[in-house]
Amino acid sequence: MQPHSIRTFLLVPTLSIALTCCITPAATAQNASGVWRGRWHAQATATRPAHGGTLNARLKQIGPGVYRGTFYGRFAVIVPYVYRTRVYQCGSQLWASRKIGFGKSYTMRLNLSGNRMHGGWSTGSARGTIFLRRTR
Repeated sequence: MQPHSIRTFLLVPTLSIALTCCITPAATAQNASGVWRGRWHAQATATRPAHGGTLNARLKQIGPGVYRGTFYGRFAVIVPYVYRTRVYQCGSQLWASRKIGFGKSYTMRLNLSGNRMHGGWSTGSARGTIFLRRTR
C-alpha cells in the first residue's frame, strides 16, 4: 500500500466514528437544558494573579445537540457580565466558541455528568476552569 493509501485507510474509520457521534440523535445523550450555577477560575499568568467569579447559565435545547446558552455572572466581584451563544453537544461533551472583540475568541469545553458540568475555557493567553451544578 502507498503511504497516502494507509492514511486514507485510517482516516475513513476515524471520521466515521466522529460523524456518528455528532449526528446521532441527542436522545442518546443526557439533556443539558436547565439553570446552572457555579464558578469560573482563571489561572495565574506572569502579569496577572489567579482570579475568578460566579458563573450562571441557562441552556435551552433548540435542536438535536444544540442549545441556546445565556451565561451571566460577575467578574472582580462587582462587574456584571452577560453573553449569549450557541452551545453544541456530542455525547457528554459540550462546547461553545464566541468572538468577544479585540480579535479574541472565548472557547469553552465542558463535560456533563448528571447535574454537574466541569471543564475549561480559554481566550487569547488566558485560560481556566469552570464548575457548574444544575439547579433546575
